[in-house]
Amino acid sequence: MTDKPKKVAPPRDEKKVAHEYLDSMVRMKYIEEQAGAIQQQLILLERSIQEIDITRNTLGIMKKHGVTSDSLFPLGSGIFADGTLKKADKILMDVGAGVMVEKTIEEAIKFLNEREEILKRNFAEYQTVLGNMQQSYQEMGQRVQQLQRSAQ
Repeated sequence: MTDKPKKVAPPRDEKKVAHEYLDSMVRMKYIEEQAGAIQQQLILLERSIQEIDITRNTLGIMKKHGVTSDSLFPLGSGIFADGTLKKADKILMDVGAGVMVEKTIEEAIKFLNEREEILKRNFAEYQTVLGNMQQSYQEMGQRVQQLQRSAQ
């Protein structure tokens, strides 16, 4: 009886496998860190969108109630002052660098709507990037598992 020749697996370059494994692990760690940063940005964008919604609702109430009304005015850090709004048809908006501009409530609402649209587009873009990163991470994880199996 003749023995059949055994198939021999081609020699593998263990250094190459080890290098690819380490490289993949480093890339996965980088993706984890970047994904965490993007998730933080998504949280900040979501908070900004919520703040715009609250501000828009407050402006709508101001417009509805007319020229004067009693209210609580936020001073910051959860502290409010009780006061009377004497001129409800115009508001002051900070346009940057400490510059304040007087606007009508309608103009302010329009500005907030435009800003909200920009934030929502940014939110969607970040979600897409995060999804792509998660897919890359999964693919890399599968490759790492293959490398681990081949090293055994």
